Amino acid sequence: IPTHANRNPGLMEEAVKFIHMGGSIDLTADIDPEPSDDQLLSVTAAIKRCLNEKASLNHVTVSSDGNGSLPVFNEQGELTGLTVASEESLLINFRFLVKNKILPLEQALKLFSSNAARCYKLAGKGRIEEGFDGDLIILDKDLELVHVLAKGRIMVQDGTVKAKGTFAKESQ
Repeated sequence: IPTHANRNPGLMEEAVKFIHMGGSIDLTADIDPEPSDDQLLSVTAAIKRCLNEKASLNHVTVSSDGNGSLPVFNEQGELTGLTVASEESLLINFRFLVKNKILPLEQALKLFSSNAARCYKLAGKGRIEEGFDGDLIILDKDLELVHVLAKGRIMVQDGTVKAKGTFAKESQ
């Protein structure tokens, strides 16, 4: 599956063609929902393009480089170090799609869950069903994070972190 298909307009054009041929693409949530660089397409802009060109959203996933290494550059474009990418961009983009009425809640959810599970053939993921892993996020009416369960284990409860992942910083 081609990833980061929204990193420039030309690549997104090819990605839409690929969807029409039956392929699936992935959009990076690591681009700001309203980027200042017109060469970067936000998830919202990419979704609107798919909708305008009648490319099936069943073939679109949204992911982040969350917990992956992320280069840090200085003003001269020189690599100065590495940091760990956050998965927070997923929730930011999900909220933006729903709150700005780009997609209804049910359709937006699929981009971040069941589409990815199906496209990447992730057994036990993407649905709430007996025998599945029990990975859930529970949001309030304002789409704020309330609870997180991973493999049925409570990770966040009432907005408070109860268990930390491998790459979580102590301040989180």
